[in-house]
Amino acid sequence: MAGLRAGRVWVDHGQLVDGIDVRLTAATGHRGATLGGRLRVRRGQRLTLQVTVTTSARPNYHGELPARVPRRPARAAAARAW
Repeated sequence: MAGLRAGRVWVDHGQLVDGIDVRLTAATGHRGATLGGRLRVRRGQRLTLQVTVTTSARPNYHGELPARVPRRPARAAAARAW
């Protein structure tokens, strides 16, 4: 329950995702935060949000299995800097 209250949770009702990792990092330094965490930065500082989704390796109750997407280099992945 503490994890729920702190916001460190994600929910998958379709059993199509085995894992998700959400990280927000400052462009300068090694500081970072995951779901429910805090990241202190200065106004105007560049940030990078990276979301990594691991699809299920086995079919769900209805026999559905998410399509595999080839992994791209990290720079071409779904990361965006602000």
